[in-house]
Amino acid sequence: MRDVILRQLSEVTPEEQAILDGRKTIDREIYMDGSTDVISGEKLLEKGKLIAIRPHTRFIAFPEHTHDYVEMVYMCRGETVHVVNGSRIVLVTDMTAASEDGPLTIPAGKTITLDLAGHTLDRGLIRNWDFRPDGSVMVVYGDLTIMDSVGGGRLTGGCSSDFAGGIELRGGGSLTMTGGEISGNANDLYGAGGIYVNMNSVFRVSGNTVIRNNETNGHQNNVYLNNEYDLIVPAGQLGSGACIGVTIHPDCEPTEQ
Repeated sequence: MRDVILRQLSEVTPEEQAILDGRKTIDREIYMDGSTDVISGEKLLEKGKLIAIRPHTRFIAFPEHTHDYVEMVYMCRGETVHVVNGSRIVLVTDMTAASEDGPLTIPAGKTITLDLAGHTLDRGLIRNWDFRPDGSVMVVYGDLTIMDSVGGGRLTGGCSSDFAGGIELRGGGSLTMTGGEISGNANDLYGAGGIYVNMNSVFRVSGNTVIRNNETNGHQNNVYLNNEYDLIVPAGQLGSGACIGVTIHPDCEPTEQ
């Protein structure tokens, strides 16, 4: 019976198929009235019903919203991360993405702190060298801080045919790392195995951050700095256990500020 239920819940809905075919946003008419960000119970509940069970939309970062009803979420399989009012997210166990999952994405205008807390966030692609255009572990348009309050936390398993196996900073995205390790990620084109700092993006690093053993085309490539980037290393704030490899675009001329 459990397998039957999982098969039914795993069926791709028309909205999800549109997303897989290239749609970049949810279909707001399914959930909301007009321009409001409130998901309407009347839209999701059959007339006269007080409760409904439905699969949550997959394959996309669901936008920030509220409800006019009480929602309970149960994960049957795989993993998810919920962001509540931009709060700090703490991993309480190791997490490995399912094969159909995409990268964790921090949207523009959002500020998130991720505490690895000694656990591993694994995209799960490197073991089969499954290079994908969306094969990064994370993509950052907004502001992301990664810390590791326990020690031993790691981001791994990204396998990208785009810009970065580990974390890609896009469109002015900002990443601050005060701890944790990024290793065991790969890229098969011209970007970074670990972190790709795109144009107009900022990467700040301190503490005992470790970024190593990531590769591009079979060669070590941990942090790649494109044109018009900022890499900020506060004086005296790198710990004795820090280890970071950096590759710079040939047109870049690093300056000290």
